[in-house]
Amino acid sequence: MDSAFVRYRTRTLETPRRTLKPPSSGVVLWKPGIVLADRIAPVTRRPVVAVAEPSARPPAVRSQVGATRSLLGSLAQGLAGGGEIAQALATIDEALARSERDEEYWCIAELLRIKGELIVQTGARAATAAAEEHFQQALQWARRQGALSLELRSATGLARRWHERGRTRPARELLAPVYRRFTEGFDTADLRAARALLDHLG
Repeated sequence: MDSAFVRYRTRTLETPRRTLKPPSSGVVLWKPGIVLADRIAPVTRRPVVAVAEPSARPPAVRSQVGATRSLLGSLAQGLAGGGEIAQALATIDEALARSERDEEYWCIAELLRIKGELIVQTGARAATAAAEEHFQQALQWARRQGALSLELRSATGLARRWHERGRTRPARELLAPVYRRFTEGFDTADLRAARALLDHLG
């Protein structure tokens, strides 16, 4: 397995000297994420709380604290939903740049998939080819990381693009084997979307 695709870096978390009680809902960030928090809250309509300093990280929220790139992906989707496609693309590019800079690839498949969807929404002449390239990259990362759910999302996005171009059979041959690997969760949004597309593909 190519180590470049499975390299993760877990940041060392210091013993908290002072912590803030995490809220029952919302997004928790540390001080460097305050600017990002201010950007996300109006779009997602979720409360965002900033922890005072990097060392003050409650263990219960460590996964959230390390999720800046994922939050940027959510922000990009929110911006796109509001019609701000250019800003959404700039945001997802920022998330991808951070992943590359810090060599943290745990959510890169999803970020690439989101960028593919955003490119489609631009309606540009070259959008289809560029979007497919990002879906292909997302699919490759998801497979190498063994992330089946992300593989399904990427395969669904790529299959949909192929179907729109008249490549119905390759689209089904791509998506069906991924879908068949699932044994549960068929009521989730991702699996319902994949099943609906497969039914449409015939």
